[in-house]
Amino acid sequence: MINRRVAQRVARQAGLLAKEVFSLLVPPLCVACDRRLTGEDRWLCRHCKIALACEARPMTRLIEIGGGRTLEVRYCLRYTPRVSRLITEMKYGDKPGLANLLVPLVAFALGDRIPPGTAAVPVPVHASKRRERGYNQSRILAEGLAGMKGLHVCDMLVKSRMTVSQTTLEKDRRVSNVVGCFRSRKPESFGLDRALLVDDVVTTGSTLRECALALLAAGTKEISACAVAASL
Repeated sequence: MINRRVAQRVARQAGLLAKEVFSLLVPPLCVACDRRLTGEDRWLCRHCKIALACEARPMTRLIEIGGGRTLEVRYCLRYTPRVSRLITEMKYGDKPGLANLLVPLVAFALGDRIPPGTAAVPVPVHASKRRERGYNQSRILAEGLAGMKGLHVCDMLVKSRMTVSQTTLEKDRRVSNVVGCFRSRKPESFGLDRALLVDDVVTTGSTLRECALALLAAGTKEISACAVAASL
């Protein structure tokens, strides 16, 4: 019997080969608007790059996490259809390099609001999802921000329970879907006083709330968060 992990790797390689063949036969298109790419453009056309740069600005959202505490989330883009397609391609379309276009915008939104000694903590995905995709998009965003802001990345959290994708659920079910599914690693969790949670999109805020609670339970004293985009 073929090992399951080997089978997954073979399937992934076959999928990548199919994409390469497809790209040779079909002109590359912008992942956000389907315009044909020209010149040295990759993934995004010039129109969408300019639009994102014009739309990006520092924005803040506060998420209540209980006990009279709130989590401040800094983000740079509204979750418009264009941004939704871009992030979907980054997460599910095997295009982690799109993060390179988004990291400078998130860094712009953060400004100089990161205290010294803060660690970038990516929101984790379940191990099975990590194997399926080959990467965690929040980890890639965190690495980029760490490089720009002089931080270090700390994979302090793990997702211990598989959940249904938040995008498939109604608002009231997203909260219960992620309750208790994050926990801190030990002993890595000890001694982390300041954490900057890094995620791609904020909708209800349920995921970041649960991550913040796990960090607080591990002894982290100051927690903030950032994301590429947020819905209203």
